[in-house]
Amino acid sequence: MGHRVTHPSYPQQPYGGPNPAPQPPAGYPPRPGWGGPAQPYGHPPQPGPGPQPPAPRWPAPAVPGPPPATGYEQLPPQVAHLASLCRLGGYQRGYRTPGAAGGVLVAAGTLVGVILVEVLLIVFTDHYVVGGFLFFAVVYAFVHMFRCVANSGTAVHLFADGLVQTSGGTHTPVHFGAVTALRVRGKGHRELARVNAPPVRLTAFLRDSEELFQRLGQTALQRRWPAN
Repeated sequence: MGHRVTHPSYPQQPYGGPNPAPQPPAGYPPRPGWGGPAQPYGHPPQPGPGPQPPAPRWPAPAVPGPPPATGYEQLPPQVAHLASLCRLGGYQRGYRTPGAAGGVLVAAGTLVGVILVEVLLIVFTDHYVVGGFLFFAVVYAFVHMFRCVANSGTAVHLFADGLVQTSGGTHTPVHFGAVTALRVRGKGHRELARVNAPPVRLTAFLRDSEELFQRLGQTALQRRWPAN
């Protein structure tokens, strides 16, 4: 009687089923792709719980900075508007006349001083002075007062590419590109000749007017204005 050979039974898996994930050897840390979930046939191994590459860090978007400083915030609104409209550039400095109040104080102080000197002369010498230095001091003080009153409110705001003159409540913008000449007028005043426009007269009674006229002289050399 013949013998029949039997084979042990093995667990059968359906075709195309999951592939058990390989395990790392004992005593070694897991490597990428080991210990991850089982993948179906035909798929590359996926990274497991091992170390992951850092995520790309993209540069932060550029934030626009503040606009360049022009100094217009310290100007009267009308002057700032004209400077921006005429593109006069960054603000540099303002020049103003002493003002009516300052002229009155100078005249009053000079008059009080002359009277005090006369009183002291009468008390200590029984004489008084008529004319001379004291008389001319009083005359000069009152002339100064009248000039302060006449030029009250006059100002010149200087910019990189022009200026704005304020006189009698009127603001006159001047762009250096429209100036044809810088002229000297009587008693140290200056005059800017312009193209198709009346000239602008700058009074020497401004505080620090010599600095203003020196800057205008440098601008005249740079822009080749005829100066006379």
